[in-house]
Amino acid sequence: MFRKCHREAASCFPGASQKRTGSDEIGSEISRRAAQAIIASVPQVVGRDHVFGVRGNGFTGWQRAKQALDDHLVNVVDAWNLHDLRRSLATRMVELDVEPHIVEAILNHYSGHRSGVAGVYNRAKYARQIRSALTLWDDHLRSLLGGGERKILPFASPAA
Repeated sequence: MFRKCHREAASCFPGASQKRTGSDEIGSEISRRAAQAIIASVPQVVGRDHVFGVRGNGFTGWQRAKQALDDHLVNVVDAWNLHDLRRSLATRMVELDVEPHIVEAILNHYSGHRSGVAGVYNRAKYARQIRSALTLWDDHLRSLLGGGERKILPFASPAA
């Protein structure tokens, strides 16, 4: 399902691959094309839907991969854990003026704005806002890595 989803819809995650239910289409056109190129480069194994990993359940070697990355980055990066990537993304996106509830949706968390009664009535998926935020993030990363200027301006802050 995962490979089929990505080959046909370009960037959706089936509900079974998430903490919460439902299938999401995410990403900017740029990230969709990048994901398609990566997925197309991975040989397809007959009878197997997962793109990465060697077992039937997909990639499971997170600890080994993290250790290999740490070994490669010794004396370059201070100690970190995988959750730091989520924390950094959330912090930097809010600094780029992405609304906190959109960042939560990107991270697949729905807390404050979706808890209690608000969660009963607000069923929005924020697909357009997520796409815009990820396009902004993509542009931000490209400018950092490439040393160029950002092409997409941050979201406008609400009038005070």
